[in-house]
Amino acid sequence: MKKILLTLLLLSNLNLFGFSLNSVDFEEIVPKNKRVEKTYILKNNTKETQRYRLSTTTNNVAVTPKTFVLGAGKEKEITLTAVGRGKKGENSYYFVVEESIVNRKKVKRNQAGAYMNKTVRFEQSYYLK
Repeated sequence: MKKILLTLLLLSNLNLFGFSLNSVDFEEIVPKNKRVEKTYILKNNTKETQRYRLSTTTNNVAVTPKTFVLGAGKEKEITLTAVGRGKKGENSYYFVVEESIVNRKKVKRNQAGAYMNKTVRFEQSYYLK
């Protein structure tokens, strides 16, 4: 039992993703035929320069910028914009962040000799009024 608890404690402290966002909730009310924007800060928490590709799984919410490179420890402002079209009520979608190392030749390989490209999907929603 102690071994299981220790393993869970260690896993909970791992930073599996090299980035952080100041918030992941959109949860906005969008009037019909209007636009609502929300700005976030994405930070590269790694020691390497990373490439980020951002997208959403709906045509009614756009993200800008879509692709950018961010140095170690640097931050970038990103914006999600919802357009008031589609079905009234709650609309769900995913905000997708893909992260990969920019220059793999300069990076020392880990003990397993592998690189990880990471993709994270954040479930989001907005309410169309």
